[in-house]
Amino acid sequence: MYRHSCCWRTGISQQLLLMLPRRLAVGSALLLAVSMVFAASPEEPEEIQAEEGTDVLLKYMKPQNTNISMWKWAKVHLDGQQYLWFYSDGRLYPYQSGQFRGRVRPADPQMRLGNLSIILSNTTVNDTGIYNVVINLSTEPGNQTTQCHLVNVTVVPTGHMGGGAKCGGDIFFLKVILLPLGIVLVLVVIAIKTLLKKKKHFVSESSSAPPQFQCY
Repeated sequence: MYRHSCCWRTGISQQLLLMLPRRLAVGSALLLAVSMVFAASPEEPEEIQAEEGTDVLLKYMKPQNTNISMWKWAKVHLDGQQYLWFYSDGRLYPYQSGQFRGRVRPADPQMRLGNLSIILSNTTVNDTGIYNVVINLSTEPGNQTTQCHLVNVTVVPTGHMGGGAKCGGDIFFLKVILLPLGIVLVLVVIAIKTLLKKKKHFVSESSSAPPQFQCY
């Protein structure tokens, strides 16, 4: 009976050895796929933290040797975009939302070196949020492209600077390294638990059923 027990235990051990590499291979493939997705995704928003009452520079530099047909800055809002700046076909339109009226100016009115940055003055906590700039560019007639850039602004009360938002590097590390690694670890744990459950079920059936043969 002892040798018979060794036979089925050896069989289960072989199953564990054969199945675990497949599970780990699936986890490794998932890790690679998730990493590639994050690597191919748009860049994280630029992070800016400011103290209430100060000015915030929302930066964007257009590529050299391109012409602007449209240039707008807006704050992303649940009810739609709240415009800070709207320029189209050589004309500046008065589309500023009430919250920003009189508080926005270009960093360089001459737009030298492609400077399309704007300055938001006298910030308040209500200015916290995601801002986006959308630019329609052309290098030649009929060849137009659209570029966009996100800025995450956090305005804190006076005297509360320092806690701040996470920098882009921390976000990249969390998404590209820790998240996929956690997924792989969870898959490995699930695989081991599944195999142990099957082993327990097999042992239960083997103990209740009469042996088919005996080793002497």
